[in-house]
Amino acid sequence: DSGLPLEFLALEHKIPFVDELPVAAAVHAKTLRHARDLMDAARRHGRLDHAASREIVSDIAASVDRNESAAACLAKLGARNGYHVSHLVNVGILAVLFARHLGMSEAETHEFGLAGLYHDIGKARLPEAILNKPGPLSPWERKLARSHAVEGYRLLRETAGISEAVAGAALEHHERPGGKGYPRGLGDGEVHLYGRLLAVIDVFD
Repeated sequence: DSGLPLEFLALEHKIPFVDELPVAAAVHAKTLRHARDLMDAARRHGRLDHAASREIVSDIAASVDRNESAAACLAKLGARNGYHVSHLVNVGILAVLFARHLGMSEAETHEFGLAGLYHDIGKARLPEAILNKPGPLSPWERKLARSHAVEGYRLLRETAGISEAVAGAALEHHERPGGKGYPRGLGDGEVHLYGRLLAVIDVFD
């Protein structure tokens, strides 16, 4: 039992959309820069700036609290900044929105937002030829691509201050009901709440 309500909560807009939009746009731009830095750090040396990530998620949560529609709008701008970077940003924003609608606590919302921001960080360890291949992947390439879940988990567990729940979400966000996902083929009831929710958000984006 997750303890979450069965219905989404209706969030009250504290300020008008037109007033929050430029603020949310600045947060979005800052988050894009940070996501690029995260991917670059993961690729080069594996030292992630977790303190900066926490600040970013706090900024996102504050914007969502003021007017969720502005943040939601910016989360769907597309991949103009590169698909993989934009995807980290979008999933991070959508995770905060989802957490708020589910009635998660402040601490849970921030942690789940971090899980969203970090969920695909393991892709930075993949060869560019596979990461950006335009056509279908071969069976060997698909197996290598799927390793990003384990690589992300390892990287996050090596970073001070990141919880097992956040790292575990990176590991489990491709698990599916009935044990049909990867990397471990976990059965029903074995995937943490964060992993189950991120699976929905990841596919949605």
